[in-house]
Amino acid sequence: MDNVEFVKKVLHTADYFGTLNAIESYRNFNFITPYADDEGKYYKFFKEYGDCVYFLIGMGKLLKVGKAQGEKGWYSRVNQYRRGYNYDGTNKMVLNRMQELDINRVSVYAVHCPRQVRRIYCPLFKKNVQVIVKTAENIESRYLKMLDTKLALCVQHA
Repeated sequence: MDNVEFVKKVLHTADYFGTLNAIESYRNFNFITPYADDEGKYYKFFKEYGDCVYFLIGMGKLLKVGKAQGEKGWYSRVNQYRRGYNYDGTNKMVLNRMQELDINRVSVYAVHCPRQVRRIYCPLFKKNVQVIVKTAENIESRYLKMLDTKLALCVQHA
């Protein structure tokens, strides 16, 4: 699937989360969301949203597909981005590429990827057991395989 077709699907189907902005000469991020409360806090909404696959779109192009499947979902992931350039390799790469491409703002969209309860066979105890399966990583991988172009801000797809 080409990038333009994929972006149309994201814009039509996914939930809009807000904008991730490169600030301080591409050394940090801030996040602006319509889900913030009167004090600018957005923890509750994103924690309740849960696991998701998110999309960063800038200049009309899909730039990154990522997952947020921790206990606090997108809230945790956006706070990792907000720690800036020196936090980790992903932040450095994303900020450097945004600067190279002269992009200082990306829109964030996401699709909810709820955990699934499944029964599987346990070979040690030789019986079926119930497990909770995280789905975001598999869905992220599927989306990346669908794309026929490399994504500028995506480590897995570079």
